[in-house]
Amino acid sequence: MIGSADVEAIREMTAFFSRRDQRRGDADGRPAVVAHLRSSVADALNATIASEHLRRELFCGPRRLAASAG
Repeated sequence: MIGSADVEAIREMTAFFSRRDQRRGDADGRPAVVAHLRSSVADALNATIASEHLRRELFCGPRRLAASAG
């Protein structure tokens, strides 16, 4: 089950990659971003999420990150 601590951890990593992208450009960290999306984010999205509110929170940041990595 995905809870608030899991969503916060994904949010923190997403914010880190976003800040890094703004400083260095998206190509520099793209492999790490893709790995994060494929592992942590994908696993969380396929798991049971504790509430509808957390589900929305979980989708918000990684969606923007995926768009910038694409």
